[in-house]
Amino acid sequence: MSRLVGYMRVSTDDQDMALQYDALTKHGVLPENIFSDKLSGKAVERPGLDACLKSLQRGDTLCFWKLDRMGRGVSHLYSVAHELRERGIGFKSLMENFDTTTTYGRATFGILAVFAEMERDSIRDRVKAGIKAKMDAGRKRWGKRTGLLGSVRSLCQDWPSGHGQFPDHHVDAWHDHDQPAHHRLA
Repeated sequence: MSRLVGYMRVSTDDQDMALQYDALTKHGVLPENIFSDKLSGKAVERPGLDACLKSLQRGDTLCFWKLDRMGRGVSHLYSVAHELRERGIGFKSLMENFDTTTTYGRATFGILAVFAEMERDSIRDRVKAGIKAKMDAGRKRWGKRTGLLGSVRSLCQDWPSGHGQFPDHHVDAWHDHDQPAHHRLA
């Protein structure tokens, strides 16, 4: 009996799989047939994907939300798609709307795989350019502010009355200082 088997992936713990899960289940994938990974798309070892691929049987279709969630690059995507085709298993993207069990689906897959890799490379290039610009401007730190800053703000709000308001600019200056937080409090 043929099944729809789903795979979903997010790159970090901060990301949520709910969107992918909802799309897969609305498409008819049963929850017990959904596999997942929380790691970078470039990661060589993906236990969830490996388990997913091992569970597939002739006549099944591997469904995933978007092409960039599935493969490490064009060669990896082609390798997976080729292996599945030889095993008699379909390969279906829900967002790009293609299914490799058809001639047009296989052609569409080839074109979209190239664009998915281009998009991932473009994101990486933009991040690198942003980091370089910050470094060239003299910034030694970037990204999310640390939890310490919120704690210090909370303490400042509780500053004893009669002593005036603790100036916010002192708190903000701590974030941009060259020293780690524990040195700044000494």
